[in-house]
Amino acid sequence: LTDATPSSIVARANLVRWSDVFISLISRSYQRTFFCMETINYAKDLRKPIVVILAESNFQPYGALGAISAGAVRSIVLPNDGISENVLTQLSNTISNQKIKKNSKNVTDPAKMEANNDKVNMIHGDTQCTILVCTVDDGVTVAQLVYEDFITNNLNVGFENLSKPNAACSV
Repeated sequence: LTDATPSSIVARANLVRWSDVFISLISRSYQRTFFCMETINYAKDLRKPIVVILAESNFQPYGALGAISAGAVRSIVLPNDGISENVLTQLSNTISNQKIKKNSKNVTDPAKMEANNDKVNMIHGDTQCTILVCTVDDGVTVAQLVYEDFITNNLNVGFENLSKPNAACSV
């Protein structure tokens, strides 16, 4: 999920509802982008566990984003040298904890979340956790690192960049 993809507000809402954990890479440009703020506010309204990653170590979110960040289940500041093993461990632990708390399985196929379909049926179980990474432009790197960490730990995961025109799960 980026500032431009998907462009439909209904598709964005469906993706937020579909996810179990909402990861937001926050920066100054994120705070100024209407779609990003709208999406994180919706995740907050749905009481989704939100993980905030501050992409700029010298940026402190303010206003609504500051309040949402303060209430996040985890806040992580990226070091100047990029994403470290410690950041991946924190993300992995936080996601695992949220999975245990929720104890549910989301099996809704994002390919079926069309812009005109605002009613999504969820099936609950106990073995998977769906993670949605929302960013202005650099969340794919974080999502890829989370994916690789989960694969290393033999967890069943999939990775899809919804901003690509040929994405299998495009909405």
